[in-house]
Amino acid sequence: MSAGRAKAFTKTWACPSSNDLSRRRLPRGKADQVARHLDSCDFCAAEQRLLSAYSQTTYEYEAAEMPAHLRRLAEALLAGKLEGSATEKDRPLQVTEFRV
Repeated sequence: MSAGRAKAFTKTWACPSSNDLSRRRLPRGKADQVARHLDSCDFCAAEQRLLSAYSQTTYEYEAAEMPAHLRRLAEALLAGKLEGSATEKDRPLQVTEFRV
C-alpha cells in the first residue's frame, strides 16, 4: 500500500457476516478465523464492538393458541368449503368515484 493511499473502511467479501461477528459461540475453527480477521480489519473490529454493545437478548417465542372458531374458519376457507356460500352482502364492493 502506498503512503498516499488510505485503506478503505468498508466491509468486503472477505469479511465475516455480521451474524458471525455478533455470535457468542462459534465452532472453534470459525472462531479462530474470525479472531484473525478482527486483528487485521478495523471495520469488522468496530462492527463487532458495536454489535456486542447493543446485543439483543434472545428468547423463545411461543405462538398464541388460535381460537377454535378461527381455526375452523381458516380450515374451511383453505378447503374451499365456503366458496359458494357468499350472500349478496358478502360480495366484494365495486369501486366508485367518491370525493370528499
